[in-house]
Amino acid sequence: MSNTYFRFKQFTIHQANTSMKVGTDGVLLGAWADVLNKKNVLDVGTGTGLIALMVAQRNPNAFISAVEIERDAYIQAKENILQSIFKHQIELLHTSFQDYKSTNKYDLVVCNPPFFRPTYLSGNESRDIARQRINFEMNNFFEITFNATEEDGEVAIVYPFEQLEYITKIAAAKKFFIKRQCLVKGNQNKPFKRVLLQFSKQKKNVESSELCIENERHQYTNEFVELVKDFYLNL
Repeated sequence: MSNTYFRFKQFTIHQANTSMKVGTDGVLLGAWADVLNKKNVLDVGTGTGLIALMVAQRNPNAFISAVEIERDAYIQAKENILQSIFKHQIELLHTSFQDYKSTNKYDLVVCNPPFFRPTYLSGNESRDIARQRINFEMNNFFEITFNATEEDGEVAIVYPFEQLEYITKIAAAKKFFIKRQCLVKGNQNKPFKRVLLQFSKQKKNVESSELCIENERHQYTNEFVELVKDFYLNL
């Protein structure tokens, strides 16, 4: 049975009432995305509020707007944000990204998107929305994001490694170009599983890196520890 909460160093994520549990993808993105000097940040599909809270912890000068369409996740995120010391940095909205209207232009949009094709439905509607591209298409995401960001605005996402070429082409078609990327594998004996990507509206030299999470089971690499040490209680 999944834990009903996940305690980090500076906040706690309660997750009993939503299928959107704390996962490595979200933690990696929240810890890796370049949030330095970003004043207005939009977290798309915030789930339990994890990434919004991580961004707030990393950048005390940032104000984060977090949108969530799924009702149970929204209620859970509201609880997590209001109980945190970062509540004054975050506004939470119960809406879809497509319907969200803002007069702000954002410096950064962060998103841990649903990226499984909707070929199988579990019967759990909230889980299916969280895990699959039912109401969320990346083509549409980049199009909306382009209009929602500043001239030098950026986008940070986590995506399956095997779909790197696919997502890069979609982003480029909407005038977003890779600025940073990090290829992620579970351990040295496994292939790359995820890629962390930060896109910019301006073409720049790509900063590329690799991350291996474990040397062996529950023995984390120095690189992984360095990335997440400000968040995880026990490493």
